[in-house]
Order: sequence, then C-alpha cells, then structure tokens
Amino acid sequence: MEDIKEAYERLMQSEAFCTGEKGEDSYLSSFSLMAETNKLEAAKWQIDYFSPSAGKMTSFLMKDIIEVRPDQAILGGGSKPIEMDAVKVEFKEAFAKAEASLKSSLNETSQSIIAVLQNRNTHMWIITFITTSMKVACIEIDAQTGDVISEKAGSFTA
Repeated sequence: MEDIKEAYERLMQSEAFCTGEKGEDSYLSSFSLMAETNKLEAAKWQIDYFSPSAGKMTSFLMKDIIEVRPDQAILGGGSKPIEMDAVKVEFKEAFAKAEASLKSSLNETSQSIIAVLQNRNTHMWIITFITTSMKVACIEIDAQTGDVISEKAGSFTA
C-alpha cells in the first residue's frame, strides 16, 4: 500500500491534478480507503479536495492511472484543510494501534475497514471496522501523537 505522503506527492505531480476540474479555492480535505482487512495492502487511497464556494468535492482515486471524480455535492461542507506537515503518524501505525484497541478493549476481530484522515480541529485517523461478529467499531487516532482519541462500538441490529 502506498503511504499517504507518497500518494500526495504523486498526485501533486500528476497531469490529472494539474489539469483537473477542482475549484480554484479547493483545499486538501481528506484521504480515505475502504478494503477487506486481508486485502489492505492492495487498497488504493482516495484523495479529496473540497471547494467551499461550490460546496463540492473533487476526488482523485490513486490507481496506477489516477482517476478523477469531479463535482460531488457534499452535505454540511468539508472538514478543515489537511496540513501534510501536521500528519506525523502514518496510516500503518494508526491502523496497528486501532486494531490492537479493537482486540483488547472491544474483543473483536476486523473483517473490513474504512479509514479516513481528516482535520476536525485536530488531524485524525478515523478507522471504522466491520467485525467478524457483524459489529461496527470506530476508533479515532490523533495523527500527530498517535494517541487513541475515542473508541465506539455497536451492532448492526437495534
């Protein structure tokens, strides 16, 4: 799996980004991926740019040839801009910490994950697990310190 800083640099140097359809006021809003846990190494990052004036997101799927998904309406606006220098904890470290928390605190095993890096007053990894027992667990990791911010778990059924 490509590290987010490598993916970001590759995007910055790509024709897809330079000639892309993102708004002039767009800013780096999030990194995300979704994968089965046992196929995580093959997962590709999606990098999102939010345009406040348009209220829309342009997404770049970081495949070998970068795919552009322009003008997706966003309800409630985007998160705050991501500052790459503020991200000290890479995904693999955050994932390992979240997975350890999932096993020790919640006594669950991951089947698949959704991972998002956003700036919500602090840069954080939001790692959501679908467990083998069909539960959902969300663990937030501070992307600057690596500390667990919160752990939440619930069932699909009421």
